[in-house]
Amino acid sequence: MQQSRLIDRQHSTSVRGWRELAGIDWRQPPQVALESNDCDTRRLCAARGLGIALMPNWAIGEDLAAGRIVALQLEDAPPAEVSGIHLLRPSGKANAKVRAFTEHLAMCTAPAAPA
Repeated sequence: MQQSRLIDRQHSTSVRGWRELAGIDWRQPPQVALESNDCDTRRLCAARGLGIALMPNWAIGEDLAAGRIVALQLEDAPPAEVSGIHLLRPSGKANAKVRAFTEHLAMCTAPAAPA
């Protein structure tokens, strides 16, 4: 990892960034090419070759399917678990804005169809 250019979350507070991975020796700081809390920014920078990013699978499905980015398996690391986004709202019929947002969210996060 020390030789790799990393794309990381700016404020890592959960197991979503490079700094939280167990088993990596951080005594020698890695080369961080970019820090951003914006998922799209990290995804686009990885797709452009700026470095390697630790990304949730729901954010990269379309890019993986299109070959713009590739999944890497870290040595001795378990495969990434499937993650997701959960929409929580009060029960009952949703208004038009909530329905539109729900449909948009489902469309944007749905797994990409195989090419």
